[in-house]
Amino acid sequence: MHEVKETIVINRLPEEVHLFLMDTDNALLWQSNLVEYELLSEDYRKGSMLRGVNKVAGRKIKWEAEVAEHELGAHALMRSTEAPMPFELEYV
Repeated sequence: MHEVKETIVINRLPEEVHLFLMDTDNALLWQSNLVEYELLSEDYRKGSMLRGVNKVAGRKIKWEAEVAEHELGAHALMRSTEAPMPFELEYV
């Protein structure tokens, strides 16, 4: 699997940044290639299911994923369950 790492420094407490990123209402605000995003569970936690559409190279790519790990305010790992290309996203 190919790996892409991105880092950005935000002048806020790590917990504040993480909570903003994990709030599904904010997903379209900070992910420029995300076209659709839906939390299929009541809240974001380990075991939650998500569905989305990303636009990559002019094509729409539909996917579904599960939250594999989640430590509130610190860490999250999401794994695709249905996607044309398997992926993992880790937020630390």
